[in-house]
Amino acid sequence: MSAYHEAELAELAAHVAETIDQFRSDVLTALDVDEVLFQYSCAAKELWKFCNIGDAQAAAVQLHGAP
Repeated sequence: MSAYHEAELAELAAHVAETIDQFRSDVLTALDVDEVLFQYSCAAKELWKFCNIGDAQAAAVQLHGAP
C-alpha cells in the first residue's frame, strides 16, 4: 500500500510541477496555480485517507482485484 501511496503522490506532485512551469512561462495565471494547488491538497488528503484509514487489505483488493 505504501508503494501505491508514494506513486500516486508522485503523480500529483508532477502535475503541480508542470503547472508551476506553465506559470513561470506566462501560460497560466496565479489563480490557475492556486486552483491546482487546492485540487492537489484535496486529492492528497483523500489519498492519505484511502491508504491509511480502515482496512488495508480491503483497499488492496480494491486496487488489485480479488486475491
